[in-house]
Amino acid sequence: DRVIDAFPGRKIYVESSKGSELSNLLVYEMSDTFEPMRVVHAQRGSLETDAVNKQLLLHIYEARFEQRDEEHREEFIKIRQGITMEESTLPISLAELYEKNKKRKGLSSMTAGELLDRLDTRAPKNSTAKSAKERAGELSAARTEINKRFSFSLASFAFALIGVPLAITAHRKETSVGFMLSLGVAFTYFLFILIADALKHNPKVHPELLIWAPNVIFIGLGAWLFLRLSKK
Repeated sequence: DRVIDAFPGRKIYVESSKGSELSNLLVYEMSDTFEPMRVVHAQRGSLETDAVNKQLLLHIYEARFEQRDEEHREEFIKIRQGITMEESTLPISLAELYEKNKKRKGLSSMTAGELLDRLDTRAPKNSTAKSAKERAGELSAARTEINKRFSFSLASFAFALIGVPLAITAHRKETSVGFMLSLGVAFTYFLFILIADALKHNPKVHPELLIWAPNVIFIGLGAWLFLRLSKK
């Protein structure tokens, strides 16, 4: 009793189901511009898995449908109505469903290999200016996510390098000073991360480089503090 829109190019309503048996189906087949090209109403149906061809087979029975004219989509007078069929099968590609869900997958939940694959994928030749801009934003976000993971792996070294000389400089009894220094270091680090995340879709500011800024600052400051301590 709900509309299923997970399948690419189709919206399917099923009133009720019992296992793989379905009853009272409405199948909307959509165009690339999301226009309903064909509407099928079937009294009953069933689902079958075709593992070899990686698809679902939607068998429909006692169906009738309406269909738009492919060449004259806007002329409703040319819609073919009242077409009936005793039985038919609608194949639903699971590969297309996988690709659709893959695009919806968040960058943070992707593996490094998936992020690199996204960077290697080239934009289509007929892409518009808007889609090219969106594509640049997606590539920038993917680069930022990859650099964030490598940056995080270096963060422990940067924290240790700046933390040790600061701990030596602060007196042991001054716990409040040490606590405030720890908060300051953590706040500065994650402020850069939040700014880079907020700007990750803007390639002009190079957020993939900004993500490295706190590591560079802390390692440089830590090295300078160690040098000062060594001279005392």
